[in-house]
Amino acid sequence: MKKRLLVVGGTGLVGASLCRSFENAGWQVWGTFCSRPRPGLIHLDLAGLKPSLMEGMDGAYAVVASAITNIEKCFLEPDQSRRVNVDGTIRLLRLMKDRGVFPVFLSTDYVFEGTRGNYREEDERNPTTTYGRQKKEVEDFILKNFEGFLLLRLGKVVGVRANDGTFLTEWANKLIQSKPIQAAEDQVCGWIALDDVAEAIRLLIETEKTGVYHLTQAESCSRWELARRLCRHLKVGPELAVPCRINELGLRERRPLNTSLNGEKFAGQTHCQLMSLDRILKKIATACGEKQGD
Repeated sequence: MKKRLLVVGGTGLVGASLCRSFENAGWQVWGTFCSRPRPGLIHLDLAGLKPSLMEGMDGAYAVVASAITNIEKCFLEPDQSRRVNVDGTIRLLRLMKDRGVFPVFLSTDYVFEGTRGNYREEDERNPTTTYGRQKKEVEDFILKNFEGFLLLRLGKVVGVRANDGTFLTEWANKLIQSKPIQAAEDQVCGWIALDDVAEAIRLLIETEKTGVYHLTQAESCSRWELARRLCRHLKVGPELAVPCRINELGLRERRPLNTSLNGEKFAGQTHCQLMSLDRILKKIATACGEKQGD
């Protein structure tokens, strides 16, 4: 019998990558969609969850990759975002527990206050954003109610393919056209390639790991430093990376300044080397440069 996986949020960047990775590895995979129908996917709206979703899923794994992740939207529409990010997600997790489904919950570095960075799995969580508080509430539910689970906090996810919809490839396209980009010099993050997210999750599941893990490559840096390094890989002038301060951009909710994660636990237990930041930037420069030349 094939190993089985449900991907809640199968049309998102991470969810779609998970579906491909596990299918290629021989798993039986179901994916869900909310507002963007795709052939073969199951409709699921976390704000109006139906118990029938879990029928026949006994003993399967389920990755919860669906959420309202826009920080401003969560702040400006707290009730609506809570219905999805907290209430609907917890209802889904209750169904998983009733059916004996193993939950894999994708959380965020924003559960941390962001005053020092290099956060480890066991460090105190004190989120300062609405989105971070919503994710922490679900984390607390999992930690209290499940014995077997994976709770994965991700660094900032970046793609390495041209026009993949991630901010770093959009930056690359602008820089190639000599268009300046604004990047915060005071917000430091950890980073992880989209493809690495799927492979890391599959590795954790297939080696039967449980608990809390941080998924991020080893190096953290500010968004502005990231932009300058991308300029070097693209061989464009570094002056195109224009520094700014994150909380002077007119955002309605203040952002934490250093939520970088420590990924030593994952690296030590799996011996998996995630793509380095320079390799990520090199792949983006190559992909976007080739696309520009078509």
